[in-house]
Amino acid sequence: MTGKYSPERFKQSSEPKVKEKFSPFFLGDNPFPADAGLGLKDFSIIGRISIGKGKNKDTPFSEKLRENQIKKLNEILINFTGDRVSKVLWIYGSQGVGKTAFLQCFFDKPLINTELQSKIKYCYVTYDLQQETSFLYNPSKYLLEKFIKDLLNENLNNKIFHEAITGTIYKFITSDKFYLHKTYITNDFSDEDFNDLKEGIEEEGKEYIENLLIKASNEEIDNIIKLLDVIKNSKILNIDNDYFNSFIKPFVENRLSSNFLVEDKIRKYLNPRIKAKQEFILVNTVQFLTSGAFDHFVLIVDQLDLAWAKAKNAKKMKADFFIGISSLIRRLNQAGLILIFPVMSEAADELKEYTKLNPEASRIAPMNKNYIEIPKITNKEEVKSLIKEYLNKDPRRKELLKLSSAKEEELSLSEGLFPFDDSACNEILNALEHKTIQGVINLSKQAIDYVADRLEEAENPDKAKDFECIRAATIKDMLK
Repeated sequence: MTGKYSPERFKQSSEPKVKEKFSPFFLGDNPFPADAGLGLKDFSIIGRISIGKGKNKDTPFSEKLRENQIKKLNEILINFTGDRVSKVLWIYGSQGVGKTAFLQCFFDKPLINTELQSKIKYCYVTYDLQQETSFLYNPSKYLLEKFIKDLLNENLNNKIFHEAITGTIYKFITSDKFYLHKTYITNDFSDEDFNDLKEGIEEEGKEYIENLLIKASNEEIDNIIKLLDVIKNSKILNIDNDYFNSFIKPFVENRLSSNFLVEDKIRKYLNPRIKAKQEFILVNTVQFLTSGAFDHFVLIVDQLDLAWAKAKNAKKMKADFFIGISSLIRRLNQAGLILIFPVMSEAADELKEYTKLNPEASRIAPMNKNYIEIPKITNKEEVKSLIKEYLNKDPRRKELLKLSSAKEEELSLSEGLFPFDDSACNEILNALEHKTIQGVINLSKQAIDYVADRLEEAENPDKAKDFECIRAATIKDMLK
């Protein structure tokens, strides 16, 4: 039976579709992504990496080639999260080497240590897309604007501030400080009330506190505010009185309404014009968010080099920036903020020299520590490893690899089904101005398409033999 509604039409074949032109290479298609960019939508503007969200499969990245860097970043973050002291990490390498892709894949896949996943709850990625230089003078203003904008946008969907308040209450109830400080509110909360809070948060999370406040009377709202005030005095909620009274208290009084966050007076409060106030709000917001459910926040500030390059007095602006970041880190001591700056190798070298001359900068760039280099691809073995990684993603090839030993003997190929010989891998590397993962992927894709087309065009079997394996001569012909 055939036709529009026949059963056969709706049966899904388990066999991968095969384009005959790629069959000589044991491929169903060309597995290399075309013009692969960074994965997440709008990642190049401003976006949030949420652990486990799932990245674009075409992001140019190789776990195998970055194995050492993945291990080192995990080790550094484990060290960073051992206490609450804010830290800075510098990721450096040449242009296009894959610094941003490395960070995206690390947090988003995730490649982050499972122990860390419970400590680093959210990671924000902020970019200097407009190549602004103003934030070099005042990094607190720049970070605050991006940070608050992203938090407010996120809150409408995921209610991060709700999570922070819920986590703060739960952390207090389960802490050693609870029995010492609960005496200040025994007239407002009984042991049964505290037990209900604990169990409700454990079962429902932030939704429990949100629903509790929506249904609460004015007196009950006042009691929650008293509770938060006690938690503030216990230093679990480590924020200043002005931030508590001007933001958290009215937010609770408005029953955690998202509309409250977009009111003009709150927007102006969270984004003040005065420099000292900007640092104050940024510090308190980070401390508020990391008081409970969020142990650490990671802020990744990318394209710093572009701002320096645009600056008329780059040397002075770099010094101003280092001073500003150093001041911010000092203020954020015990806040759990982790700043990551991907920069060019030249910038990292300058930073190290700056640190030698300015001991005060050691908190933002400890000598020989808190640096991770993302290297270029340096030899044919790395090229070969990367090409194999992408070739072996092809569904048909995965099946045929099981038969590779038999095919290896039949085709007299030293590496089974691998269609590139050593000379081709060397030629790909030599042809690249920037020895990057992206560059190798692009040339490999071109090579597979090129030889597949030549095989289709070959008029006789003898001519076809010239393209059964991709060699250095093939790459040279392709690039003419």
